[in-house]
Amino acid sequence: MLDVGCGSGPSTAAAATAVHPGGMVTGIDIAAPMIAAARQRIRDRDIEWIVGDAESYPLPEGHYDAIISQMGLMFFTNNAKAFANLARASRAGGRLVGVVWPTRDKISTFRFLFNSVRQTLDRLHIAYQEPPLDFGPFSLGDDRYVEQLLGESGWTDIQIEEVERPMTMAAWETSKDQQSAVDWLQMGPANAYSRTTTGCACRGRQQLDPDHKATRYR
Repeated sequence: MLDVGCGSGPSTAAAATAVHPGGMVTGIDIAAPMIAAARQRIRDRDIEWIVGDAESYPLPEGHYDAIISQMGLMFFTNNAKAFANLARASRAGGRLVGVVWPTRDKISTFRFLFNSVRQTLDRLHIAYQEPPLDFGPFSLGDDRYVEQLLGESGWTDIQIEEVERPMTMAAWETSKDQQSAVDWLQMGPANAYSRTTTGCACRGRQQLDPDHKATRYR
């Protein structure tokens, strides 16, 4: 099994438990600090860790029975190239299961952030161009686009399901280790999004987003 965008390895560790005994799991992430953290946290010898971009990394051809990703696939820069590479690495009959964000207008957290920024810029009379709903990490939020993308990349029997989960964020002053949280954000793929919102700050209290949404496809 291959875990794409594995970060510090929580989903990779869960996958390793699921396939034991006899199964092998590989975790791949473009961020070296994340892989270093995964190696330190998870001592399972049956997990292979790779620092690399799954979009272009020379994964073994026809090797994996299953490819999973929890909020990692949406950070590819070239979706067609990435999913073709994953299809090449999958065995015949293999499965791809991923969880990604929908377009940003469907997530109340991001609606709040963008509305706040928009109101501030309007009040200051600062000209701006609003990014499209599917920019950056929201690029896999359209069902029809994803179906076409996966089909053209070699995947078949595509199923898409919308799921909703609460996203609870603790208040800044109650954090036990604030610097660790900041360091984690700077290391991982979330930093790719945070760089696009420089100057926008939001302090969450209790349950900021009661209808956080994601799209799961397989």
